[in-house]
Amino acid sequence: MALDNETEWGNELKKQIPYLYVERRAYNSAGGYTDFVTIPQARPVEIPENASYPPVVFVEHPLMPSGGAYIVWVSSGIIRTLEANNDGDGRWPELYDDLKKVKLSKPQT
Repeated sequence: MALDNETEWGNELKKQIPYLYVERRAYNSAGGYTDFVTIPQARPVEIPENASYPPVVFVEHPLMPSGGAYIVWVSSGIIRTLEANNDGDGRWPELYDDLKKVKLSKPQT
């Protein structure tokens, strides 16, 4: 969803997804990070200077009164990290039952 921004560069980044492999995951009460490695077939994408970057999706959940976000971080044109964060108070859902309550929404443009 974060890459569903209907731009050429967003569509090109989505093409990298099959080439991503999880290198490391780190969690804390405010969210977590998933770092990726890619195989050489993943083609770097040039993100325009005027682009709305980084790609983000907002998260709503009863355990996070201020909400949160999923953010896609790109380095040298390659997806490197998916960040899940909590905007302020509350805690990131830990249990599967809690995760089923997550609602995602795109930023307003």
